[in-house]
Order: sequence, then C-alpha cells, then structure tokens
Amino acid sequence: MKPIRSTVAVLLVKFCGLLPLSVLHRMGEMLGYLLFKFDNKARKVTKINLELCFPKLSPVEREQLLKQSLQESAKAVFEAGPMWLWKTEKVLSLIHNQQCLEPLKEAINSDQG
Repeated sequence: MKPIRSTVAVLLVKFCGLLPLSVLHRMGEMLGYLLFKFDNKARKVTKINLELCFPKLSPVEREQLLKQSLQESAKAVFEAGPMWLWKTEKVLSLIHNQQCLEPLKEAINSDQG
C-alpha cells in the first residue's frame, strides 16, 4: 500500500508544479476552508495551539485565526510542488522581501542542501 501512496504523492507534487501559483493558492484556500468547516485532526490541533498561544484573543478572533491558519497551511502544501520543480530563477522571482534574497542565493549556490 505504501508504494501506491508515495506514487500518488509524487504525481500530485508534479501536477502542482504544472499549475500557476494563483491557481494553487485558490486550491489551498478551498482545502483550508474545508479543513476549517469539518472535524479533522488538523483543525483540532490548530485550535488547541491557538488557545494555548493566544489566550487573550476572543473566541471569535481565534476562530478567524483558525480559518486563516488552516488556509495558509493548505496553500503551503500546494506550493511544495512548484518550489521543488520550478527553476531557481522562477522561484526567486516570487520573493517580495528583498532583504532575505542575498542570503538565500548564497545558500542555494553553496550546494550544501
């Protein structure tokens, strides 16, 4: 059973690598919304973590943060394919915070993983 799961995972990563980032972000938003709406482990764990980390937030504020957190996490999952498969130049062109660009380029060029 594991070989089938890993094959499916690899195919999904490759498929995501073919799609534009805007489409992947939309897919992540939808998946995150579903994770927010239905009972699941990700929702439970994130909710507990938010209660522990932000006890002063109102329940309404924590619910909003829960939804946002699940959506952003799902976006990150869909971004994995492009980040692994796209050319370095294309990935670097997506960086908006230029302060971190030079150390990132140095790390990539060091060929040390």
